[in-house]
Amino acid sequence: MSALQAIVLGAVQGLTELLPVSSSAHLVLVPALLGWEEPPIPFAVAVHVGTALALCVYFRRDLGALVVGLLRWAFRRSASEEQARESRESARLVGLLLLATVPAAVIGPPLEDVVGSVIASPAAVGAFLLVTAAILFVSGRLSRGEAGRRAATWKDALGIGLAQAVALFPGVSRSGSTIGAGLALGLESATAVRFAFLMSIPVILGGGVLEGVRVARTALLPGELLNYLLGASVACACGWLSIVLVFGAVRRGKLGWYALYCALVGLAALTASLIKAYVL
Repeated sequence: MSALQAIVLGAVQGLTELLPVSSSAHLVLVPALLGWEEPPIPFAVAVHVGTALALCVYFRRDLGALVVGLLRWAFRRSASEEQARESRESARLVGLLLLATVPAAVIGPPLEDVVGSVIASPAAVGAFLLVTAAILFVSGRLSRGEAGRRAATWKDALGIGLAQAVALFPGVSRSGSTIGAGLALGLESATAVRFAFLMSIPVILGGGVLEGVRVARTALLPGELLNYLLGASVACACGWLSIVLVFGAVRRGKLGWYALYCALVGLAALTASLIKAYVL
């Protein structure tokens, strides 16, 4: 892998992991379009960790408040009624975030072989991008914007968790499906985005750690390591930009533009696959 490939694919990962356009789809389609080989697993681990770092830095205050509030709640260390209320809310939100990860954890392992076969098919990725487009379009129509609820319930957590499980298929955007589910369930736009991004942190980090363990014994050349670090840094910077763009798009009710983009890319991938299969 060259430095140019590391920069391009790092930018693709950082932008598309958090924008509602499916990173898994783009990491299949972009190398295929440019005639590059599929990125090696260690590189995929590096750019996923870079994206997760962007989330952790952006939501550092939220994460810090959750940790402090949870510890106060667990050890009953609140000094005032206000602190006690904040601690209970932190514990409640952590519980909801954990609940939201259950569907993907339960459904994911049985679907691993199916998902693996889909990854190798640009046609299937294109079809699932059309699913993402439909999710974004419908959720945008159902969104209540600033008039939605500011607190999630256990039913919301399960619904958003099921949407994340659907995003196991490459082409279905994790951020698009989870944010869309939150909006469709009646959450206020900023609440839906915040919940979706917070719940994605352990998923992205967990996936990176699991893959990292699998390749921990892989010997890397100094040049390869440098390119992986370069890709991770680019993914982190682009991930930060993606978070800002998503908050702005949802707040202004502009998810339809991402739906149009997914539809166009999905149709292009399907058309190219059909031409390759039946014409060329």
